[in-house]
Order: sequence, then C-alpha cells, then structure tokens
Amino acid sequence: MTVHNHGPEEGAGLSCNEIRLPDGRLKGACLMVYTTHGHHIPGTILDERPIQLARCGGIRTCRECQREAAEVLGKEGNVPAQEVDPAECQETAKELVREYITARYETDKTYEVHVEMFTSVGKTWKAILSTSLPNSAVFTVEYYALKQETTLRIYAQTESVTKYARED
Repeated sequence: MTVHNHGPEEGAGLSCNEIRLPDGRLKGACLMVYTTHGHHIPGTILDERPIQLARCGGIRTCRECQREAAEVLGKEGNVPAQEVDPAECQETAKELVREYITARYETDKTYEVHVEMFTSVGKTWKAILSTSLPNSAVFTVEYYALKQETTLRIYAQTESVTKYARED
C-alpha cells in the first residue's frame, strides 16, 4: 500500500491537503475519496472514513468540497447535482394538500400549509405537511420516481393523551 503523506508532517512536497484518519494516521487528500471536510465524493469507492466531518453542507453546497471533488473526479467543477429541487418538490406537495382540502371540505377559509419535514433520495422524495386549519390533520406526500407515482396520505388525530410524572 502506498501512503501518500506529503505535507506539514512530512516536510516540503506536493501541495496536497491531509486528513487525519480515526487511527491517527494522515492520508493525502489526493488519494482520498473524501473531501478535506470529511464528505464522501460521489462516484468513488468508499475508503477509511475521516475522523471529523465538517458541518459545511458537503459537495452540494460547500465550494471547497465541490472544488476538491472536481479535482478528484478530474472534471472542471462538474459535481453531481442534487437530482430534485427541494423547493419545487415542497411546492408540489403543498399544492396537492391544497387541492385535497378544497375538494374534500369545499372551504373558503384562509389557511396556510406548512412543510414539517422533507427528504429526498435520488429522484424519490417525501414531505410531511400540516395546515393552520383546526382539524389537526397531518399529510404525507411521497413521490416514487421508478413508478412515477405520487401518493397523498392523510392522518387525523383521534385522541390526545398527556401523561405527567408524579412524585409520591
């Protein structure tokens, strides 16, 4: 195994950032499949994970991580983009909830739809939403990319139980 540690601990050499591995060894970033912030570079094989992971947003948002990923991949800034636009998906989910409420309740009340949680993997995504209406309903909107199918589920609160800790 070739160790390509060149940098502060090895003296002068090639200009390469280093990452400290969990066992304390340093490894040159030019051989890593992770950015110096500790994020995995897509399209590379997983290797020893760095000891620290920066909260920079990774290659999707951090310019430094994007630059390093582009260098490793040998491309000029072409880092895989997020496959879905979160804002667009959330607006789609909100619109589906509004359509359901309009068709179901035929209400002319003014209300807001809030996205409580959103997640995506590839082109598939899921959103959990609520409204400012007093019905306490929770909605989930799921888009399955392989089937090109969107599902709206409605969960209604049937009971609310509160427990208090008692001191005897």
